[in-house]
Amino acid sequence: MGAKGRFADDLSVIMIRSPMTIAPTVINDLPNLIEQALDLGDEAVADLVRKHALAIAQDDKLIKSIINFYITNKSYAIGYEIAVALLKALPFSNKLLYYTSYLARKAGSLAEGAELGERLRHREPLYLPNLLNLCYTYIKTGNQKRAKFMHDKAATIEPDNKHIKILAQALA
Repeated sequence: MGAKGRFADDLSVIMIRSPMTIAPTVINDLPNLIEQALDLGDEAVADLVRKHALAIAQDDKLIKSIINFYITNKSYAIGYEIAVALLKALPFSNKLLYYTSYLARKAGSLAEGAELGERLRHREPLYLPNLLNLCYTYIKTGNQKRAKFMHDKAATIEPDNKHIKILAQALA
C-alpha cells in the first residue's frame, strides 16, 4: 500500500470468514443423514444437530422433521435442547422461536416457554398457535390473568377453534 500512495489515516484490517465450515457434500447429504439419524434415535439426531445446527436451521423441511420426531416420541426435554441449539444458529427465525417455546412448555420449562412465546408475540402478535401455546403455558404456571388475556386475543382471531373452546373451559 505504501508503494501506491501515502498513509494519511488509520489503517483497519477486516477479516471476513464464513460461519459454515461444513463441506458442501455434507450439506447436500444432510437430508439423508437426518433420515438415518431419525431411525437411530434421540441421541443420533441430537449429535447431528449439534454438529450442523447452522445448515439445518436454514432448511424448514429438516427443522420440521426433527421437531416432529421429538414431539412424536414425546422426548420433549431433548427436543427443547435441540430447538435451543437451532434457535441459537438462526435467532431471527419465528418458526424456531415457536417450536422452542412449545417444546419448553412440554418439557416443563414453563418460564422459558413463556419468555420465548412472548418474544414471538412481539414479533407476530396475531400468530394463533403461539397465542394458544402461551395460554396453555400461563394456565400451567397459574397466571390466570395472563392466560385469559392470551385466550381472548386468540378468540378474536378464530373463535370456533377447538383449542380455544377447551381453553375457555379450563379458564372457567
